[in-house]
Amino acid sequence: MIRAVIYGAGRLGKHLAQLLVADARHPVVLLDQSEEALDGVCANVSKVVVAGISNLNSILKSGDILVATAASDECLPLASAALRNRCHYLDFHESISTAKAILELEPNGTSTLIPSCGFSPGLLSALIADFAAPLKGSFDLHVYTGVLPTAKSNRLGYGLVANVEGLLEEYLGTAAIKQNGEWRQIEALSLEETIVVDGERFEAFVTGGTTNELPHSVAEKVNDYTYRTLRYPGHLDYIHFLLDDLKLRKRRDRLSSLLRNGLPSVEHDQVIIHLSATAFSNSRRDDFRRTWRISGSRSEGGILYDIAARHGAAVIDLLADGHLDRRGSIRQEDIDPGLILSNPHVRVLFEKQ
Repeated sequence: MIRAVIYGAGRLGKHLAQLLVADARHPVVLLDQSEEALDGVCANVSKVVVAGISNLNSILKSGDILVATAASDECLPLASAALRNRCHYLDFHESISTAKAILELEPNGTSTLIPSCGFSPGLLSALIADFAAPLKGSFDLHVYTGVLPTAKSNRLGYGLVANVEGLLEEYLGTAAIKQNGEWRQIEALSLEETIVVDGERFEAFVTGGTTNELPHSVAEKVNDYTYRTLRYPGHLDYIHFLLDDLKLRKRRDRLSSLLRNGLPSVEHDQVIIHLSATAFSNSRRDDFRRTWRISGSRSEGGILYDIAARHGAAVIDLLADGHLDRRGSIRQEDIDPGLILSNPHVRVLFEKQ
């Protein structure tokens, strides 16, 4: 048993608290700077209003796990607070630089630090590692994922299924790919192709952000690698119209406002994950494919929040059970994918398919 102190009572923090309370294995304390944000929290959750990170010293106890569902700029101070109080630490941010800074914090011999839980990195890292484990020698790997409405309802085929700022990072950044064994950066929204997944046609293109991270155990064996985002046909043409024809690429504030206020809300959303590998051995070519489609409901917070919370709950279980017994920093790729995928919190995602 390990007490989970969750900093942030937004959708993710509340959903994680509900999962942990329903499991009844770990006591939960939910913290937020707003008393209003703590309203409606389920029973058996201790609620504390905090004025800031400095309040944590009086709340944390050695052996707790501090779970940050806060913005990335708050995560490094929160991780430092966990170290000071000899607590474990876990977060869900998608910032490569913040994760790097947390992983480089001086260990205290007691605390375990695990940044960037959630979907990607996180669950996707486990799925890729598990998929690639049987492949011998070098191989090509192509990853396709999409967070989409379950049905196309407008010309973009998109809605408010994810954070708009995160979406802009994907569309305006650069993408990492590997070609002939060499890594290089290319412009986001390039390498467009059409792909059929489960009999349904999608367009796919590379995007920037942390979705380009690949487990090192896999990256060492990959010759060619791409990560492409899936969208309904026609989406990319409209995005280019906004970015280039209307010149909103250089007006990020206006683009953000336009998408946030113009995109419709989505009641039912889904995550599609499609992995494709080609292995080469003794002049022989073998193709491997695997597809997952996980659906969610906005009434439950949306599928990304559900996946993130369940992955975080699984990591907390692994810490409590001693499966992550190494003290110090742990990258997502360091976690045995079998332990993640077999955990009841995560397994239920695939049982719903």
